[in-house]
Amino acid sequence: MNKTSKNKINRYWIRLLVSTTLTTILFFLLSYDTFIIADPFLFLFFIIGTIISIIFLINSIRQNIFHRNLPTIWILIIFIVLALSMPLNYMYRNGGFWGNKIIEGVFIDDRSRMDLTCFENGHYIIYSNWLFGAETFTGKYSLHGDTIEFNTYPVVDNDFVSKKIIWKGNKIYFTQDKSGNYDTTFYYFQIDFDKK
Repeated sequence: MNKTSKNKINRYWIRLLVSTTLTTILFFLLSYDTFIIADPFLFLFFIIGTIISIIFLINSIRQNIFHRNLPTIWILIIFIVLALSMPLNYMYRNGGFWGNKIIEGVFIDDRSRMDLTCFENGHYIIYSNWLFGAETFTGKYSLHGDTIEFNTYPVVDNDFVSKKIIWKGNKIYFTQDKSGNYDTTFYYFQIDFDKK
């Protein structure tokens, strides 16, 4: 293989690396709720970047087959690291390394939804989404009988969810009034919501 063909293959892979790097950065910005108000735009750019990266990947593989040669080893290593970082981060952010789920509950109102998941290793995730964005809150909890106590407060970015919440039957009550009584009329996580 001549040097011109090798340079051509490397150019295709460098384009792929640039698009994959930008897509990975967008993915991490979305994952860690960096610019919540801009989530819809970031998501759109992420989808466009993913499509462009897939096109570049197909072209790069096609050039490798046509010229019967691979790009330099460092280009392959960087691409593999970038490509693996997204699913591994997704698994980490969604409790993929935290063991079995003990509790899953959902709270839905007219304009938003909150999903609570508690894992056996003492970690929790609250995924909160609404019309213009979403946020993920993580931390540790402890279970004392029918009381779940979060180690950090506020649990979400305000006092909507109490530091201690009560689990009764298939509902988890999470909002207390000034007297310390839990609102059992509307503010609760429904356990096994999808099975109703």
